Amino acid sequence: MHIREPRNRSLLRAAWAGCMALFMLLALAGPAASSPTQRARYIFLFIGDGMGMNLRRTAEIYQAALHPAWQPALWMNALPAQGLTTTQDASSSTTDSAAAATAIASGQKTRSGVIGMDSQAAAPLTSLAEIAHARGMRVGIITNVPINHATPAAFYAHVPSRTQYDDIGQSLARSGFEYFAGGAFLQSAGPSGNETGLTALAQAAGYTIVEDRAALLALQPGSGKVLALAAAVQDGGALTYAIDRAPGGLSLLDYTRKGIELLDNPDGFLLVAEGGKIDWAAHANDAATALREVLDLDSAVREAVAFYYRHPEETLIVVTSDHDTGGLGLFLEGGAFQPYITRLAAQSVSLYAFGQRMDGFRETYPGASFSDAQGLIEASFGPSMVNSRNQAVLENAFALSMQREGLHADEETGASDPLGVELSTRLAYKAGILWNTGSHTSLPVQTSALGAGSVLFNGFYDNTEIFSKIVLAAGF
Repeated sequence: MHIREPRNRSLLRAAWAGCMALFMLLALAGPAASSPTQRARYIFLFIGDGMGMNLRRTAEIYQAALHPAWQPALWMNALPAQGLTTTQDASSSTTDSAAAATAIASGQKTRSGVIGMDSQAAAPLTSLAEIAHARGMRVGIITNVPINHATPAAFYAHVPSRTQYDDIGQSLARSGFEYFAGGAFLQSAGPSGNETGLTALAQAAGYTIVEDRAALLALQPGSGKVLALAAAVQDGGALTYAIDRAPGGLSLLDYTRKGIELLDNPDGFLLVAEGGKIDWAAHANDAATALREVLDLDSAVREAVAFYYRHPEETLIVVTSDHDTGGLGLFLEGGAFQPYITRLAAQSVSLYAFGQRMDGFRETYPGASFSDAQGLIEASFGPSMVNSRNQAVLENAFALSMQREGLHADEETGASDPLGVELSTRLAYKAGILWNTGSHTSLPVQTSALGAGSVLFNGFYDNTEIFSKIVLAAGF
């Protein structure tokens, strides 16, 4: 027989549940989260390059599966305002980082490849960072890829082509922004390319140059304008992938934490932070590495949330992406998804780093057999990758690697070793992950926000509106 619960007790339970839900919301959102009228004095804009919605969600599942006792949600996914953002550029439904970052930075569409200029590459567009700086706010631009790469450049440069690295580097020195941090300068093709010259130009413009973590951490408020570059870089002038980073290695979190310390002042600041290597790993379809990069960006978001708690009525945090890369998809393999994704933890290095390991192996053991490489395979991708079902395929990929066939290198993904690609693809499949492409897609991305004016970021809107919403929240 079913016994009905007393009415007053059921109401009490419902009220208690409602209060707890409200408490959890307010604990995260704070008093400014739902007010569009509060002026945002301290603004954080995080851009996960190539970070599609599925990649964000999969990183969350991965973290929860590996660390059930931790906060189950990513910090960026727990922000109270959530929206969907379209990313097409002025000429195509699928954008590149230059056009997408220009749309976010300036509120106007342009063509792929164009930085901070209109769709005809004829007139410069004023960026959010330039507006903030003109209003007396300090400005910081940070990334874990080269500092004159497309996404950070859209906030301080105006050039017809994203490959004009020298011109972009010169724009950095002229900007007067208080804090830059990223990988090494990229150099333009041809005899004019001069990385040392760009560093010297910034120094002549009054920037203090630091090139390692110890020098960065030693900086104190009042240090003046700072340009932090990574002297020890991995691929294409970028910081090391999180999965490859040695303890104490320079990270986006370090850049974010120091940026807050250096930029904090009563007139406010704008800090733009790019997680650029999410895109690079996604181009390579390197699932384990891409997920770690999302988690690495999320640790920087966590630092901004900690700052928000100190200034809840004046801080705005926005997390978005310029576009989706890879079209990652999830599927079930015989049951619940969660237990399978933990298999990715067996991969201990990025595809790029594995390619470097294979380079060394090939040079040291030019006549080696597949069995000679099994120790390297197990150390990099786990002991279960070589079995009777896939050994023949892996042996063929190994042969190509040893012959240096099928190897290629590019700015974003580095060298792709055939054996590494085969191992990474098979491991991802075992974990329930498939990639649809090695390129960008036209899928919408997720935008999240917390703090003053964050309510503006709910809904479905174009990436150009991120600019206008921040301008409105800041009261410019």
